Amino acid sequence: MGEEGGVLKVSMNSIVINEDTVTGLAVKSGDYLEIIIQDSGVGMSEDIKERIFEPFFTTKPIEKGTGLGLSVVHGAIKACNGGVHVESKLGEGTTFKIYLPVSDDAVINTQQDVDDSESVSTTLDPKGKLVLFVDDEPGLVDVGLGMLKSIGYEGVGFSDSKEALGEFLKNPEKYVAVITDQVMPGLAGQELASQIRKVRGDIPIFLCTGYSETINEQVAIKEGFKGFFLKPVTLRDLAKALNGVVNLKILT
Repeated sequence: MGEEGGVLKVSMNSIVINEDTVTGLAVKSGDYLEIIIQDSGVGMSEDIKERIFEPFFTTKPIEKGTGLGLSVVHGAIKACNGGVHVESKLGEGTTFKIYLPVSDDAVINTQQDVDDSESVSTTLDPKGKLVLFVDDEPGLVDVGLGMLKSIGYEGVGFSDSKEALGEFLKNPEKYVAVITDQVMPGLAGQELASQIRKVRGDIPIFLCTGYSETINEQVAIKEGFKGFFLKPVTLRDLAKALNGVVNLKILT
């Protein structure tokens, strides 16, 4: 809302969604949590509103940052079988309505993203299973470390790639794998991986990115990465990738 400020409202409601409830939502009928984020800012024109979920699209000038990362937000909501609805008019502010399906269970199982035929052991001793996790968004570092813990690994996370390299060089042998974002200030993911390989040529390194015109899975593998993740990374993909290189068994 800029220097002029304004009012930001956040609220949550329980809602039953059917085909008549919210237009334009590609979600199944059922019980949902509705999260409403409403501001009194400048709003958006229709042409801008149509593009807000495109990777790296922003209306901000270079010195003002890169926006909210709405493509990642949209992907995370979709991965949870949810939906998002946007209302905005120039001069009248913007409202985001996020819809997340309500779980039937009292406690949500963090492993429900794994295939029905597979489950990942969380009783494994994490000693000796230390993973270096690097992303320039501190919030995504926290999410990544939580995911690692839920599948039986320990994680060390950094939002500064140069700091991550410095910490790695102190004791390279204690890590079993590295997961790094691609687009970062200081050292990009490819550069960080190159420096790490000079010390530990055998360590599996996974590249993670939201969007890139210069690198994809084929390019990443060709450049020596053990795997490639598109954000948002799912628990299933993370478990399969790490278990595959660290030789931990997926229990069936």
